[in-house]
Amino acid sequence: SDLAVLASGTAALEAALLERPHVVVYRVSPITWWLFKRLRHVQYYSMTNQLLSTPDVPELIQDDVTAANIVKAVTDYLNQPDLMSDMKKRFRQIRGDLKLNADVQAARVVADIVRADPGVRGQ
Repeated sequence: SDLAVLASGTAALEAALLERPHVVVYRVSPITWWLFKRLRHVQYYSMTNQLLSTPDVPELIQDDVTAANIVKAVTDYLNQPDLMSDMKKRFRQIRGDLKLNADVQAARVVADIVRADPGVRGQ
């Protein structure tokens, strides 16, 4: 899709890594919300906003999660192609920052172990 409406958490990060502009919505039970407000240690709910230099992904949390607010946030994106393009560029930067090449690093570690201890090959 060109744009996503999703819950905060892993889905938002996945959308950013796929360079998809998105709107974060999150609503929980009143008791959970009450507890969360007292325990939270983050300023933004979306992992994407925590990673961006300026948190520009719209977040609609708890009472702000209404059909009208979701439509407005989506429409704001769709009516501003330059904004969508800019967000995609910023998400590309996040992907570059997070890219760790774990498979290559793991292969190097295994190769180093095998080179250092030839007895490992026979096991």
